[in-house]
Amino acid sequence: MLAAASAVAVVGAIAWFTHRAPTTDHVVVAGDTLSKLATTYGVTVEDLRTWNGLSGDLIVVGQVLVVGREAPAERTAPAVPAPRASTGDAAPHKPDSLEMPVPEACIPFDPSLGDQDIVSPDGLEPHVLSASLEAVLPAALERCSGPPGPFAYRYALTVGCDGVVASVDGGDDELGACIADVLRYADFPAHDIAGGMRFDYPVSGEL
Repeated sequence: MLAAASAVAVVGAIAWFTHRAPTTDHVVVAGDTLSKLATTYGVTVEDLRTWNGLSGDLIVVGQVLVVGREAPAERTAPAVPAPRASTGDAAPHKPDSLEMPVPEACIPFDPSLGDQDIVSPDGLEPHVLSASLEAVLPAALERCSGPPGPFAYRYALTVGCDGVVASVDGGDDELGACIADVLRYADFPAHDIAGGMRFDYPVSGEL
């Protein structure tokens, strides 16, 4: 098992065990998504869907969302299957505790120009990227194994404008490939870069 991944992964694992949701109402404003609200209130997207009778991720400005109608029971560590037998799987093996995120509507990019300024898409801010990855890294702590000793990987991820991971590059051994599989289940907000947003993400620790 991973004794330690990145510092953010450890923080995410602690929050998984201890959080209880408060009870409050949230009025949706421009830019809100279920993923962002889940991060803000320390709950899961599925919690928000359950409390508000939502079947997908669509929310609209002015909509009132209930947060914590019933405080969820204390969470236990995610149940995950054994590591995959080889690195030649045709598709990532889905951890039991994770669901592939539902694609959201891409945010249209308005290329309006100001005075001599060129406007470019905003994409997602670094803290939003980290929060989405922190939510799935605890599953890697449970699922992935490898030879004893330190490890360090740098992954290059591409997140489509629909908030779904399009590709994960990096991790050239079985442990690294296992972590890459888990990262594919990260749920990001929609953004306005039509070709997808690419960024690097390091994961390190010691077994």
